[in-house]
Amino acid sequence: MANVETLRRLLAEQYGIHSDKELYEALKNKSKVNIGVCVSPVRKECEQHEKDRRIA
Repeated sequence: MANVETLRRLLAEQYGIHSDKELYEALKNKSKVNIGVCVSPVRKECEQHEKDRRIA
């Protein structure tokens, strides 16, 4: 994982973000990201789960 100084340098160079306040503002103003395609439900092999899955 990258260290904090490397991340701060990249934020400054690529996005012009030089402080925590600027980072928070940038994150607050960005659009939402839908990660639904990256996750899947956890499947449990039990009778109750089979009933729930048929209803859904």
